[in-house]
Amino acid sequence: MAELTNRSVQADPFGRSAVRHKLAALAGSADAAPTDQSYRLHEELTSKINAQLKTLEAALAADLPAFNKLVRDQNVPAVVLKKPAAR
Repeated sequence: MAELTNRSVQADPFGRSAVRHKLAALAGSADAAPTDQSYRLHEELTSKINAQLKTLEAALAADLPAFNKLVRDQNVPAVVLKKPAAR
């Protein structure tokens, strides 16, 4: 059991699987009316997600353009990811 937990942390160092489990718990109880605990969990997760989205939006609005300008100014070749070949 400890080994399994250790692998989980290594595979998901940001704790996303814990959030997925919480979201699944919210969706999994659809046969009954939501409990007060479900509403509180929904509010908690929504708040955390919105905070992360705000951080992402700020990075995309300011940090990314600044980074792109720096790359252009320094004549650094663009990094382009190629799509994998179709099988």
